[in-house]
Amino acid sequence: MNIEELLDREHPLNVGLLDMAVQAFYTGDPATQKEAERVLTIFQNHPDTWQQVASILETSQSLHTKFLGLRILDNFITVRWNTVPLETRLEIRNYIVGLVISLTSTANLDLMERTLVTKLNMVLIQILKKDWLQHWVTFIPEIVAASQTNLSLCENNLRILKLLNEEIFDYSGDQMTVARTEKLKAQMKKEADIVFGLCKQVLEANDVPPPSLTEAALATLSRFLVWLPQDFVADSGIVYIIGNLIDRHRVLVLECFTTIASHDIVHNGDGNCEAQIVIIYRTVMDYIQKALPLVKGFALLYEDSDAYDQSFVHHAVLLITTILSKHLGTLDRLCYNDGMFPVFTYLLELSRIEDVEMWRMCLEYWEYLTSQPDQTSSHYTKLHLADIRILILDRMIPPDEVLLVEDDDGEVTKEYIKEGGKSATFKSMKHVLSDITRLDTQGTIKVIQERLVLLAQSENWAWVYLNKLCWAIGAISGTLTSADENSFLMLILEELVRMLEKSSADTRTTISGETSYVLTSCLVYIGTQYVRFIDVNPIFLNLVLSRLFSYMHDSLPGVRDMACDSFMKLCQGCPETLANKIIGNYSAPIVWMVIRDINNYTMDLDTSQMSLVYGALGHLVVSLASPIDRKLALDELAKTPEIYLNQDWHTVNITSVSLSVDKLKPVLTAIKLCQAVCSSTGPTYQPIFYRQLGFYVDIYKVTSKFIRSSEGVEDSLEKRQCQKIKTEIQRLVENVFSHSNDGQSSSNSSKNQLQDLLQVILEDYHALSGTSEPMVLDMMATILGKEELLWPQALDAILADLFEPTLMLINQNFSDYPTHRLGFFRLLRSLNQRYFEDFLRLPSNTITIIVDSILWGTKHTVSDISHVALQTCLDMINAASQLEDEDMASEFYRMYYLRILTETLTILVDPDCQNGFKYQSQLLARMLELVQEGEIYTQVFDTATVDNPLMSNATYLQDYVQRFFIHTFPLLQKDQTEVLVLGMFEYSGDLERFQSDLLDFIIDIRQVDDIDAGNQRRQQQQDAELELLRFV
Repeated sequence: MNIEELLDREHPLNVGLLDMAVQAFYTGDPATQKEAERVLTIFQNHPDTWQQVASILETSQSLHTKFLGLRILDNFITVRWNTVPLETRLEIRNYIVGLVISLTSTANLDLMERTLVTKLNMVLIQILKKDWLQHWVTFIPEIVAASQTNLSLCENNLRILKLLNEEIFDYSGDQMTVARTEKLKAQMKKEADIVFGLCKQVLEANDVPPPSLTEAALATLSRFLVWLPQDFVADSGIVYIIGNLIDRHRVLVLECFTTIASHDIVHNGDGNCEAQIVIIYRTVMDYIQKALPLVKGFALLYEDSDAYDQSFVHHAVLLITTILSKHLGTLDRLCYNDGMFPVFTYLLELSRIEDVEMWRMCLEYWEYLTSQPDQTSSHYTKLHLADIRILILDRMIPPDEVLLVEDDDGEVTKEYIKEGGKSATFKSMKHVLSDITRLDTQGTIKVIQERLVLLAQSENWAWVYLNKLCWAIGAISGTLTSADENSFLMLILEELVRMLEKSSADTRTTISGETSYVLTSCLVYIGTQYVRFIDVNPIFLNLVLSRLFSYMHDSLPGVRDMACDSFMKLCQGCPETLANKIIGNYSAPIVWMVIRDINNYTMDLDTSQMSLVYGALGHLVVSLASPIDRKLALDELAKTPEIYLNQDWHTVNITSVSLSVDKLKPVLTAIKLCQAVCSSTGPTYQPIFYRQLGFYVDIYKVTSKFIRSSEGVEDSLEKRQCQKIKTEIQRLVENVFSHSNDGQSSSNSSKNQLQDLLQVILEDYHALSGTSEPMVLDMMATILGKEELLWPQALDAILADLFEPTLMLINQNFSDYPTHRLGFFRLLRSLNQRYFEDFLRLPSNTITIIVDSILWGTKHTVSDISHVALQTCLDMINAASQLEDEDMASEFYRMYYLRILTETLTILVDPDCQNGFKYQSQLLARMLELVQEGEIYTQVFDTATVDNPLMSNATYLQDYVQRFFIHTFPLLQKDQTEVLVLGMFEYSGDLERFQSDLLDFIIDIRQVDDIDAGNQRRQQQQDAELELLRFV
C-alpha cells in the first residue's frame, strides 16, 4: 500500500486506497498512524479536495472515510464557498439534500448511519448560513412541505430546524458578522410560525406518531420557545397540547414548560399569558404528585432511581424554581383554590436529596425568596421559614475548602480554596440563614440552642453535628443586635465550655480527648466570627488560648495543626485585643507572652505549624499601638530564626561543598519562619530582612555551589534540600519587596548587600541553564518595580544572566518549560516598563532581539503568555509616544513601528491566535491612532520604496494595511478592504467601535470570495459591501 498516491492529482482518486489510509490511521502501529496522519492532513488541506467528496460518499466502504469527506466539505463551505460559481454551489446543495432525503426516508438506521446523517445535517446548516438569504429563501416552506411526505424524513427535518436555530441564536458569535447574524435571526423570526405549525401538527396528531418523532418536535419547539413572543405562544394554546404528552415525554415537556416560564408575562389585556402559567403549574404539580408521592424515604428513592428518572427530577426542580422565581405573585393570585402549599412542600423535600446540582438549584431559589422585599415573597418566606431554617441547619457545610498538598519529600501543607464550589454554596446558605434570622431572630436562636442542648445531653453524639451547628452560628454573625448577640453567645459558649469540661474530665478513652479537640476548635471558630463579643468577654478568649497552647504540645499532628491554625485565626480576628490587652491570668498581652517564650510554645511543632504561629504573631506585632513596641516585638520575634541561621549555618565551612540534611533542615526552617513573619507584617519586616542579608548571600552561594557540584547523587535528598532553601530565599526576596513601596529606608550598605544577593542569584540562574528556577524570573520582575533597589549595571546583568539563557531555553518551540516561559515574558514587560529609554541606547542587534522576543510571545497560543507580550508591545508604543527626546522616539518608530504593525496584523488573522483579539485590537488601535492624530513626526516607512517620498504616514499605512489583507487573502474583494481600512483609521480613537468593526471583518475574511466568480455573484458582493458601509 503506497498511500502517497493519494496526493497525486494527475489521476482519479483511488477511494479504496483512501479507505486503507483511514483504516491505518485508526488501527495501524504508531509509525503507520503517523505516516497516515501526515498524508491525510495534506490530502484534506488541498484546496481542490472538496471536488472528490461526492466520489468518497458514493463509493467508500468506510464510514470513517465518509466522515473525513464531510469534514473536508464542511471546511470548504465555511471558508471557500463563495469562490465557486452559483451553479456549482446549487449542485453541491442539491446533492447533499438528496443524500439526506435518501438516508432518512427509511426508519431504523443503525448508530453509524445516524451519525452520518447528523454530519450531513451540519453540512447543510453551513450551506444555509451562506445561501439562505440570497439563494434559498424558500428553504423553510420547502422543508416543512417535505415533512408531510414521510415520518422519518419529518423527524430529521425537525432536527435540521433545531440545529439551524441553535447555529443562528446560540453559536453565531464568532462565525458570522453581527449584521449577517441579525439578518438571519430576522428571517427565522419571520418564518417561525411555519415551523411552529409543523411542531404543533406533530404533537396534536390523532394517530400517535413514533416516540422519536414526538421527541424531535418537542426538542425543536423548546429551542424556538426561547425567543418566540410570549403572547403568540399563549394565544396558540400549545401548553394544552404539550401538557397532554407529559406521561410519555415528561423530560422534554418540562423543558418546554421551563422555557415558557422563564419569560416575563406580557400584559396585553386578554390574560392568556397569565393563564398559561397557571396551566403549566397545575399540569406539572398534578403529574408530580402522581409520579413522586411524598412517602417516607422520599430522598432515598432518588438515589435508587435510574438516570432517566433522575433527569426528570432535575428538570422538575428547575421548572419549580423557575416558575416560583418569575411568577409567584401570579400563582398566588390565581391559584387560591389549589393553594401553593404543595409546591413548597415538594421543593423542601427535593432540597434534601443528596445531589450537588439539585441542591444548588434549590438553594439558589431559597436565597432568592428570602431576599425579596415584596409582600408575596415575604408571606411565603414567613410561612415556610421554620422549614427552610431546619433545612439549612441540616445541610450546613464548612466555609472553606482545604486542599492537602504533599511534596516529594513527604511534607504536607494545607491550601485554602476561598472561591471553590463549596465556598460559594456556604455563602448562599449564609445569606439564607441570615435573612431568616433577621425575620425571626428569636426563632433561630431557640432552634440552635435546643440542638446544642440535645447534643450535650447525648452520650454518643457525632462531631459533624456540632461542626454544622457552629458553622451555622458563624454564618449569622452580623445579623443580631448587640444585646441579642451577647445573650445568645453567652448561652452557646457556656454550653460548649460545660461539654469541654465534661470531656476533659473523662480520661478513660482517647475518644474523650479527641472530643475536647473538636469542642475547642468550635469555640475558636465561633470566637473568630464574633470578634466584638470576644473583645468584651476575655474569659472565653483566655479559656480558648490556654487550650490552644496546651494542644500545641499534643502527640497527634492533627491536633497540633488545629491548634496552630486556630491560633492564626484568633490573631487575625482580634489582633488589637491580643496585642494590647492583658487577658485572664497572663502578666502581659499575649503577643509578649508568646514571643518571649517562643521556643517553649513551638518546641513540639513541625515547620509548617511553626510557620503558622510565627505568622500569627506577625499579625499581632503590627497591631501594637506603639511604633517602638512594634520594632522591639519584631526584633524579638526574629531572634529565633536568626539563632538557627547563626548556630546551624556557621557550623558549615563556607568553602565546603559537603552538606548534610541535618545541617540544612534548620536553615530551611529558619527561612520559612522569616517568610511567615514577612507575609503577615508586610513592609515592617524590611529592616529585619536587611539585617539578615549577609546570611542569605552566604547560604545561596554554598547551596548553589553544592547543587552544581559532582558530589553525591544528582537528585539526592541533600541537593533537594538545597534547592528548597534557594527557592525559599527567592520567595522571601519577592515577598519583602512586593509589600514595600521602595527601598529608601535602607542604608547604602544594606542595598549593596541586597545587590550582592541578587547578583549571586542571577549568576547561579545562568550557570544552571536548563535546571534553573523559574521563580527567579518573577522575583526580578518584582525587583524591577523598585527603582531604588537597582544598581547601575543591573540591566546588563539581567540581560546576560536571565534574558539570554531563558530565551535559549524556550526558543525551540511554543510549549517546553511553560513556567519559565510565562516568567520570561513577565520579566520582559517589567524590563520594558523600567528600562525603555535604556533599551533604545543598547546596540541595535540587542534591542532587535528584545523586540523580536516580545513579538514571538504574541504568537503563543497560551493566552497568559500572548496577553503579556501584547501588553508589552502596547507599553512600548505608549512609552515611545511619551518620550521627550523626539529623535529617540523617531528612531524607534523608523526601526520597529512597521515591524510591530505587521506582526500584529499577522496574528490578528491567524485562527490559532484568536484568544488575543482584545489586546491585539487595543495595540492596533493605539498604533493607528498615533498616525491618525499626527503624533509620529517621522516617516515610519522606507521612502526609497515609494514613488512619493513626501507621502504621509496615514496615506502609506492605509495602503500598506490594505495590501497586507489582499496579500494574505488573495481571493478577498478589494472593495471590502478599502472600506474596512478607512474605518480602522477613522475609529482608532474609539476602541469599542474599532473592535466591533474589526471582529466582523475578521469573521468575513475567513470566508473568502473569488473575483472571477462573474456576474452571478454581483448582487451578493453588493450586499457584503453594504454590510461593511454601515461601519463608516
